[in-house]
Amino acid sequence: MLRAALLFPTLCLAGREVENLDQGWRFVHEEQQLRRCNSQTFPSALRGRCPSLAPQGRPEDGAPGSAAACRDACCDDSSCNAWQWCGDNAGCESPNTCFKGLIDIQRDCSGHGEWEGQGDPSREPEPEPRPGHPCNFQQCLRDFNDSTWTQIDVPHDFVVAGNFTPRADKSHGYLPYGVAWYRRQLCLQEAAEIMEGSRQSWLEFEGVMVKSKVWLNGAFLGSHSSGYTPQILDISPAPLESGCSNVLAVLVDATAPDGWWYDGGGIYRHVWRTTTSPVHVVPWGLYAPAKVVGAQSVDYGDAEVYPIVELVNKFQDQKAIRIACSIRSLDGQLITHQDLRSVLAPGETVEFPLKTMYLKGARLWSPGSPSLYEMIVEIWSTDSGNEGPPDDQIKTTFGVRNLSWSPDIGFSINGVVTKILGTANHQDFAVLGVAVPDHLQEHRLKKLQQFGANAWRTAHNPPNEALLNAADRLGVLVWDENHRNGQDEEMEVMIKRDRNHPSIVIWSICNERLCDTIDVRGDAERLKALAHRLDPHMGRVVSANYNNFNGNRTPMDLMGFDYGPEMYDKWHAEAPQAPAISSETSSAYSDRGLVWNNRTAGHVRDYDTEHPSWGQTAEVAWQAILSRPFVGGGFTWTGWDYRGEPTPYSWPDVNSHFGILDIAGFWKHRAHWYHACWTAPSDGYVLHLLPHWNWEPGHGSVDVWAYSNLEELELIHPNGTSLGRRQAPQCSRAEWQVPYMKGSLTALGYLGGRKVKTTVVSTTGSPSALRMEIMDGIGAEGVRANGQDVGLISVEVVDDQGAVVPTSSEMIHVSATSGIVLGTANGDPSSLEPNFSPRRSAFGGRLLAVVRPEPRGLGRTMTVRAESPNLTPAELRLKVLGLNSAPEHSDMAVFV
Repeated sequence: MLRAALLFPTLCLAGREVENLDQGWRFVHEEQQLRRCNSQTFPSALRGRCPSLAPQGRPEDGAPGSAAACRDACCDDSSCNAWQWCGDNAGCESPNTCFKGLIDIQRDCSGHGEWEGQGDPSREPEPEPRPGHPCNFQQCLRDFNDSTWTQIDVPHDFVVAGNFTPRADKSHGYLPYGVAWYRRQLCLQEAAEIMEGSRQSWLEFEGVMVKSKVWLNGAFLGSHSSGYTPQILDISPAPLESGCSNVLAVLVDATAPDGWWYDGGGIYRHVWRTTTSPVHVVPWGLYAPAKVVGAQSVDYGDAEVYPIVELVNKFQDQKAIRIACSIRSLDGQLITHQDLRSVLAPGETVEFPLKTMYLKGARLWSPGSPSLYEMIVEIWSTDSGNEGPPDDQIKTTFGVRNLSWSPDIGFSINGVVTKILGTANHQDFAVLGVAVPDHLQEHRLKKLQQFGANAWRTAHNPPNEALLNAADRLGVLVWDENHRNGQDEEMEVMIKRDRNHPSIVIWSICNERLCDTIDVRGDAERLKALAHRLDPHMGRVVSANYNNFNGNRTPMDLMGFDYGPEMYDKWHAEAPQAPAISSETSSAYSDRGLVWNNRTAGHVRDYDTEHPSWGQTAEVAWQAILSRPFVGGGFTWTGWDYRGEPTPYSWPDVNSHFGILDIAGFWKHRAHWYHACWTAPSDGYVLHLLPHWNWEPGHGSVDVWAYSNLEELELIHPNGTSLGRRQAPQCSRAEWQVPYMKGSLTALGYLGGRKVKTTVVSTTGSPSALRMEIMDGIGAEGVRANGQDVGLISVEVVDDQGAVVPTSSEMIHVSATSGIVLGTANGDPSSLEPNFSPRRSAFGGRLLAVVRPEPRGLGRTMTVRAESPNLTPAELRLKVLGLNSAPEHSDMAVFV
């Protein structure tokens, strides 16, 4: 009934075995059933504050905008038993906000207040069973027949596979949520040793969205209510059997998403089983902080490393231990080594600060030179004689760099003042939802680096670990964000898991309404102290994207300006001792290549003119940041388009318009503005013309813009006459009103009076053929048949000269032999074909197809074909590679 995962073998480091459990699952999905509410559904009035209820998003992004809408949202959520509406005069931090959830009303709610709200005290959260408690569902029994369920691998997002419907929630992308079950066979050759305590074994779910419960052989192991942080589960409370007859069952409830954006549903990150000695390093128990302490140049410096190892002794008796710690270059060269001997009492967990380790002339980590080292820690206990193979061993990568923040000149790394040119991003990608393969995390970062970005904000939650690994390798600065204020355990897990990543330069407590608690400031100050206690040596500041923390008496190390450039100088004057950053800015919106707004079609023009009431154009937002040295940089909302929040429209739009890139990864015109603004002429000349030049005869004048990092621009009309030479303002644009004439519009760029760049936009012919290319190299060397990796294929509609037809919207069908078309995307927010559909119309002449080899396609060639009526089809071949591509694990960053 269940198949074992054989593609990824168990990965061994001495006494520690780490098994990847991503493959071999069976799955069934139950769509959310909406309740029908009446006057008796919520019989109790809730006038006083209920602090356990979760704030929803802004009404303009699709969240409830009135008390009635808040009640309806709770009614539509089967796991909601209480709602409250904070109006203008209710005394809450974020007026006009809906709060809802499943809570203990008698315990959590005060009796008096000015809130509107209702609840049902008869429906309360079920008490948590103890580990080992028998399951009360058929689906979690070991002998349950799941043969009719779908075979899948994880990471897996079941919500993204749904059909769009206007009855579903706007802010979450009009996709129905629901409940799902996952089951998998688990092979335990060491079951007897685990049961008797001579071996320890635990499961790690990196991320399950939203709420989850886990059973093994019908015995409860634990639950988790956060979809953004990992869960560790000891398997010893279950009745284990030697062999492969053990069954793991997971119930996932995604009926109540925990954000006001698309966050998907399912086991959407990796699953692991770790087995090791009872004396071992606890999960995320190795801290490898390093900083420059001596002579320093831009790329090299003398450094000190201060390792701390947290060990536990699960034996019933005291153990003498030996800890060996070594630092190596990534090519394996030993640099330094130390040993420590100590004693662990039975049941004791202890942090061991090791001796300071010295790196003479260390290669420094920076955006321009992201150098990394590897730390290896080995543990021996008395039983192993301290001489043979270690009882436990873990590895982590780390980097050496110095960070500093100034209230006058902003951010510096290794002594170099560096403006943070960042974007904030949610975690979903095109057709895959939140189940993003590891290698696409690097792709997502590289796409932003193409136009000059050097930083990523993980909005609004701890990210996938693979993204941080990629940021370390690529030199991308990271703002790492906790999901909600006041959640100490969540913040602690994030910091312990992520603190060895040199890319992280800022810890964030929360975002906007996720900061709201009964004691906002007190909770924030406690979490700030927690961050500094867990990460005392890496020079990171603590911030939040929350304007109530800015200005006088800011509780943050770093003020986070949430839009409001008109307030920058005021906040700085009120807190001149505090450094600052624009933690979220612009929110300009547009759709790739379009010239006009069209509310009916759900389209926004692709000029830098459109933004919501709280936002600004890219030009206004970034000129405010770049002209103020005390603002350390900023994070544009957003780098990538994402599912949900289709501001400024609603149905039929199912994803955002905010991205600099569209959801398929194609550049909008706004991306060229950032490229021009964030690129020095010494690093390359930028000159981009917009819009396209495909118009009907007699169209009249066209508003032509040019983005450039040069000094002067000249525009040549298709008739050959010059339309004038203009200054090219930095981080702005040059404009002309140009009478349309078929042909080529030419822009000339000048620097120091010399022509250095030419850009041409031409009228194309009619659509003639399709052209396929591997997008950004994803699949160029082949695609591994490991059930994880994908190839990205760009399909273009071209004329008979090979030019992309920018107005084309032909329907395209993509197919594959020896492979699977996982789905298509075109960047149109109102494209309503299911995400997994191989058929979709081109948008602006382009389409993305996501393909994966068949499970047994090793050694074959995957052929991808694109067809459209009356157009010449196109084919592309990709190699199918072997399976030696295991995911990365947090405590073992490098596998051999």
